[in-house]
Amino acid sequence: MRVFFDNFAMMVSPVDALAGVVKAGAFGLAISLVSTTVGLRAQGGGRAVGQAAGRAVELCCAAIFLLDFLTTAALARLWA
Repeated sequence: MRVFFDNFAMMVSPVDALAGVVKAGAFGLAISLVSTTVGLRAQGGGRAVGQAAGRAVELCCAAIFLLDFLTTAALARLWA
């Protein structure tokens, strides 16, 4: 177990950890904003809520994909 943690410490820098925290925060914010927006616009009862939930999942996946690309590019430029 010690070998794993020693190698892990050599391979992961504090910058990598900070980038993970930044990405996690961006993803969380995107998911909450997209889900709230889609949910508040749902009209028409239970069926509309179910459809809105499905749409929110689709939009959140797209938002995470886009944010992952953008944050990786931005952080690579910033810390390169």
